[in-house]
This record gives sequence, C-alpha cells and structure tokens, in this order.
Amino acid sequence: MKRWINILVGILAVQVAIYLFLNYRDALRSGPAEKAEAMLAFEFDKIDKVKVEGSDKKTIEVLKKDGKWILPSLFNFPIAKEKVDQVIKALAEVKRSWPMGNTKAAGKQFEVTDEKFERKITFFTGDKSKTLYLGNSPSYRKVFARLDDEDKTYSIEFNAMDAAVEAKDWADHDLYKMERNKITTVKFPDFTLNKDNATFAVSNLKADEVTNNTEVDNLLSRLQNPAFEDVIASEKYEAGAKILDYTLVGEDKVDRVFSYFTMKADPKLAPPKTKAGEGPKGPEDIYAVLKVSDLPFFFKVHKIRVDELSKFTHGKFIKKKDAAEKSSSHSLDKEAGQVQIPSGGPG
Repeated sequence: MKRWINILVGILAVQVAIYLFLNYRDALRSGPAEKAEAMLAFEFDKIDKVKVEGSDKKTIEVLKKDGKWILPSLFNFPIAKEKVDQVIKALAEVKRSWPMGNTKAAGKQFEVTDEKFERKITFFTGDKSKTLYLGNSPSYRKVFARLDDEDKTYSIEFNAMDAAVEAKDWADHDLYKMERNKITTVKFPDFTLNKDNATFAVSNLKADEVTNNTEVDNLLSRLQNPAFEDVIASEKYEAGAKILDYTLVGEDKVDRVFSYFTMKADPKLAPPKTKAGEGPKGPEDIYAVLKVSDLPFFFKVHKIRVDELSKFTHGKFIKKKDAAEKSSSHSLDKEAGQVQIPSGGPG
C-alpha cells in the first residue's frame, strides 16, 4: 500500500513540474507582463470623435459637440448615453492583458490587421488619433484587439458587434420618452383621461359608468415611448395625410403632441405591380411618419402600431357599473342626503 502511495505522489509531482514548466515557458515567450494600463493613450473625457468601420468597409462617425454626442450622418441626432458608455467609454478604459501575439504577422491570425478586421475604430482628440483593430472572438464577450502602431495583440472584454456601423443603432430611442408616473393627462380626438391620484379616469363619465382600468393600462404602455425604426428628416419633411394625433401632458403642465402621417410613396422605390394592380408592399404600406411637437425630427414608425392606437376610442374605456356598485353608490347617496334631527326637536 505504501508503495502505491509513493508512486501516486511521484506522478503528482511530475504533473506539477510539467505545469510549472509550461507556464514559465509561455511567460518567456510572451515577454514580461504588461503594466495594467489602458490600451488607449486618450482619456475618455478628451475624446471628441470616433469613426467605426466594419468588415464590409461601411463606416459611421459619432461626434461630441457642446458636451453631447451626436450623429452627423443622421441630422445631428443625439446618441444614447448607454451606447456611449457601452462602446466609447468601455474601449477608452480597457486595460492591457498578457499579449496573445507579439508580431503583426501573428495579428493576421487574430484578424486585427488593416487587411482583415471585424471593426476598425479610430478615436480622435483634436488633431491626434489612435486606431484600434478588433478581430475574431476567443470566447463569449471577448475579442482580440491591436493598436495600429503596436505589434502585440491582446484579448479584451468587449463584443465587437456593440460597435455598430448603422446610425440608427447609436440613436437615442428614449429621446421623447415620458415616464408613465409623470403623465397627468391623455388627450385623444374623442376622449380624455385625467390622472386622479395614482389612477386615470375617463372625463365626463355618466352616473352608471366607471373607467375600464385594464384598457387604460394597455393604452399607456403604448403611449409613453412609441418605438421608431429610423430618423428620416429634420426640420422639414413632406408627409402625407394625417392619420392620428394625441397629446400627453406631464407634471410640468407642458403638452407634447404626437402626430402620425402616411408616408408618401417614392416612385423610384415602388415595387413593380401586376396588371391587376397587385404586387409587393412598398414602404408607404408598411411605415408611417411620426412628428413629436417639441422635436425637429421626423421618425419612421411601423404603421401597424399606429393602426393599433387608432382603435382606442371612448367606448373602450367605459364599463357599466354592476348591480353591487350601483347599490353601494345608491346607499351612499341616500346617506349623504339624510338630515339628522335631534330627538328633542327644534328649539
């Protein structure tokens, strides 16, 4: 038994020695450990422009103007703060790790060269710039990265797909969002909802009617931040006929009007029709145009969402009181109308 224990101990010692040797050899090949410093020489707050190029050579630029990030190619539309933090700030603060490769030739294997990359991201501070190549991914939410003026390739925590090359993926989709708990009034063409404490009630209810709270909740969930697909114009746009408009009033007593229009057909983009006038749907059949009163932009939205909103009418928010509610209401009215006279009579 003792003999077997000695053999097992010997095997374990050999395994440990091999493990230590391999790690020591890899450390020698990689060179001394890099100091835990940011890969970029630029501080996040000093970066004023970023250019992102995809593997298909499609590019997008984001610009910092007056302290705010905007999209020059999208009518200077504001960029979502979480997108700035997710991409620009994250990459500006990423730390160096152990090098995965020490030469530019090795960079080809990781796809971090000017000939092949997943993303080529250039950061600017004034007239200075630094380019970071992002290549293939060794594991989940990790990507190989190399600076253009360095030979070494690193593995960093980042998803290259987060650095989008489509402007709409950077856009602030919460720009006109109104917090539900701060909405006080909803005005549609044929009904108005007014907030009473924590709930909404339909205005001008009859004596035998109550508000259908289920339908109110259904409507409010669609109103507070109607989604848009893209930004199609700024300041001026020739839209079609008006489909719907409604007004949301916040706690600040400011009205925000949401107006929806048909999208005019573009003959150049119109799909071919058959002799019977049938054929695939064009953009004007799928999308509508949204204009928000306090913003200069025109948004492309799915027409089906507008059709859903158009179905909300006064009758949807009305319920008849049931017998118990009527009885309770009648009793309360009766009690309120009684006059209490002292038993001793007047005087």
